[in-house]
Amino acid sequence: MSVTSHTAPDLLAVSDSAGHDLLDKYHDRLAAGVMRVLPKLLDRVSERSAASIDLWWEIFHQLPEETQASIVGGPLFSSWWAKVRTAVATRRSGELEDLMEHFGRFLCVAAIRQNALPSRPVRLPLLGPGELRLPGHPGHFILPGEPTTHVTVTHEGASIRLTAGGTTLDVDTDSFLAGRREASPAFRPHVVLRQGTEVDATDPWLTRFMGSQNAKSAIPGYPQRDLAPLDPVDTAIRDCLDRAVDLLDDTCAAFAAEFRRHIALVVPMRSRLVSTFTDTGFFGALFMSEHIAPFSDTLITAEHLLHETSHHRLTLLLEQDPIMADAAEGLVDSPWREDPRPMHQILHGTFVFARIAQFHWRLADRDERAARRYQEVLSDLRKGLDLLLARTTPTPHGELLYSEMCTIAEV
Repeated sequence: MSVTSHTAPDLLAVSDSAGHDLLDKYHDRLAAGVMRVLPKLLDRVSERSAASIDLWWEIFHQLPEETQASIVGGPLFSSWWAKVRTAVATRRSGELEDLMEHFGRFLCVAAIRQNALPSRPVRLPLLGPGELRLPGHPGHFILPGEPTTHVTVTHEGASIRLTAGGTTLDVDTDSFLAGRREASPAFRPHVVLRQGTEVDATDPWLTRFMGSQNAKSAIPGYPQRDLAPLDPVDTAIRDCLDRAVDLLDDTCAAFAAEFRRHIALVVPMRSRLVSTFTDTGFFGALFMSEHIAPFSDTLITAEHLLHETSHHRLTLLLEQDPIMADAAEGLVDSPWREDPRPMHQILHGTFVFARIAQFHWRLADRDERAARRYQEVLSDLRKGLDLLLARTTPTPHGELLYSEMCTIAEV
């Protein structure tokens, strides 16, 4: 079945118009902000916290630039840093004090790899009874011993010593850094996709975020959210997601490469109402459930991965250029949802549908489901374009983007 004969452009999301890598620019800006802001916080916290900030800032300063970028680009760091900035702006010193305790958790693994931890023990907070999380590392510890709030960490070459609740635990360094269960009976490795993306929904910061979303008033036209972490994540889910990334790779390698670059964490959920979403507070994370289709449905799972990765891409594009020089103010009736939306969300939806249309178009000749889905998405794309063309005036860069989307929609 031949769907179309035109050659559509790729909305590939690798570079901006000047050839710069948008994700690198985002990471560089975050790292520069951390380097600039942290030393200014020393007089806003207790003497003990100031000493801890100073220690970890020095370690961060010593790390290679690519390691710094990897740390600040993590979804949990993104969430933490936004909270730090809010606490500083609102002068909530107690909250700032609590938040700054966590800075070392983001750096600890990199410091161990670089042999940059001091010879004396360093103190880190636990997130629950004996629960040590080191974001960006695919695994966590459930430490034995009496309930306590902190752990001390000492790196002694071939081993890492963890002391908490009156109990000391020696962990094999190489096995821990490799994320292997044999590192320690207390270590709980997480599922990792073939290309390195972590799959986990159990971090208390993630479960707290889901709870906060459920507590919000329902959006008009929709029921209350019902997000819950999917746990445990088994190898069957990992294999389903790997197959979906493989399909993206086979269909459009650049879309798969973009997923690998932009998405550090997939958060599997249970929900009868919500399929997938991203949140700028956890940039680099993709939340997804089996509400619309099981993870084993490779075609739809690949579409979902592309959908949410595309939101990340456009967010980075919009940091470089507003795309819309002028747009209708307030809310407009959405062609895809029950509730009205602002024009920038119409732009997001249209952009996402343009890319999904390309994905299914490339499969349509050999997959009848993809051919049908292509026609459905094409209709959604055209509805979004009608609104954009009627209600907005693009910037010069926006004109190029609009032109590409119109070509894809055959408008």
